[in-house]
Amino acid sequence: MQKLPLVFILSAVVPSWACTAAVVPFHDGLVIARSLEWGWWFTHDPEKIFFHPKGHTDDGADTGEPSNYGMVCITTNSIDGKVPGLQNIATLDGINEEGLTVSTNVHHSAEYQTKTSASNNIGHHQVAKHLLAQYSTVKEAIDYLKGVRVYRGLSEKAPGSHWLVADSNGDAVTIEFIDGELKVYNNNNVGVLTNDPSFDWHLGYVDQFAGYSVKTIPNAPNKTSCGQFSKSMSTSGGDDEEWPACKAYTDEDPEDQRKNVEVNTPKSTSSGMETRLLPGSYTPADRFVRTFLIKETVMQEDSLKPKTLDQALVVGTGLLNNVHIVRGSVGNAHRGVAFSEYTAWAVLKVPKYEEHGPYFYYRTYENMQWNKIDLKQLKEMGAFRAGAAKINPIPFPSLDRFNEDSKWGSFDAGVKDTTPQCCSPGETANGSRTLLFASIDGGQPQDCVDCVDHGDDDDDN
Repeated sequence: MQKLPLVFILSAVVPSWACTAAVVPFHDGLVIARSLEWGWWFTHDPEKIFFHPKGHTDDGADTGEPSNYGMVCITTNSIDGKVPGLQNIATLDGINEEGLTVSTNVHHSAEYQTKTSASNNIGHHQVAKHLLAQYSTVKEAIDYLKGVRVYRGLSEKAPGSHWLVADSNGDAVTIEFIDGELKVYNNNNVGVLTNDPSFDWHLGYVDQFAGYSVKTIPNAPNKTSCGQFSKSMSTSGGDDEEWPACKAYTDEDPEDQRKNVEVNTPKSTSSGMETRLLPGSYTPADRFVRTFLIKETVMQEDSLKPKTLDQALVVGTGLLNNVHIVRGSVGNAHRGVAFSEYTAWAVLKVPKYEEHGPYFYYRTYENMQWNKIDLKQLKEMGAFRAGAAKINPIPFPSLDRFNEDSKWGSFDAGVKDTTPQCCSPGETANGSRTLLFASIDGGQPQDCVDCVDHGDDDDDN
């Protein structure tokens, strides 16, 4: 069978691909939250989590040089084996044992440099893996990129990328290539990266929402202030005393055409009014603004600002939930719902801080339970030492065959079951089989239920 050229393959299968990344600072550390959305035509099975020890020579740049650091990364896999040319071609996200993290986000408008005959060239699809394999800080990564030429790898039709790079020193930057020139932006303050257009364009777009604040609830129209809604319902549309703008009339009583009825003007009677300025679409621009404004609102309130790792993980999870795409809600105008984007997976990364980490948390579309990989523990076990035995990669489940995958099970996989259980022999629930986790007659709360049949009790609730 004749093999299709890689250029043709990539032009045929370039997916819809959206990504959102956010930096959540806390005392002495960072959490990097990131989601990835795909829109594949085949069954979704494109990624695996790979474990690479120190000293491996597949560092992404094809230099043959042994890597300096062990790492955990998510790398594209073949699509059900139907496109062998896409096997392990690009690292989409990862973290190394020193806490350097890289998130690869699609950036279609990226313009890279021209490849030369010299040896200091690297394809854009190889950048993330190489940085994770060879460097431990943001500064080292930038210095490397300043000394090489980054060209569009694979083919001219391959989607471009830009990167959010962070480290255990607390530094975070966005790296892009615009008009063939390396651009590096500090991303500690804004702390967000999505997709097109360029990062500086998104910063300008955020300025359009300068009036957003959850501390100021917008004034809704009322009976005395009269908003546009009530004016449009008025018979005069003006402030005439006989026909007030906040009044309307009916023709139910022909003898009194000036019988007034009050118009139901909107009132701020429920929570959430202050968030109406938040853009709600899944476009890169709206995801950027929405993520930034929600995150910044939390950071500006000292009582809510994350101070511990747990608090930062909660905020990161909330930001990811806010951009989560349900399959079928975002379609492909040219290819239909089969190509609709959805949030295939998300990660939380914690660079090394104090004596903790690095940590790598991940979850998938069908299993929203966070799973944790402790890189410090792997290092202490010797899993990252040069020559360490290979660790089998963790495959993400095929969406259409999810329930058939015994490794993942179903949505319940990994969920902690907190259903109250029957008391063991010798235990007691104070004679109650209806008060779960509650006390009776002032006694101590119980953690089990007396399942002994005490007969019918119509008063039980």
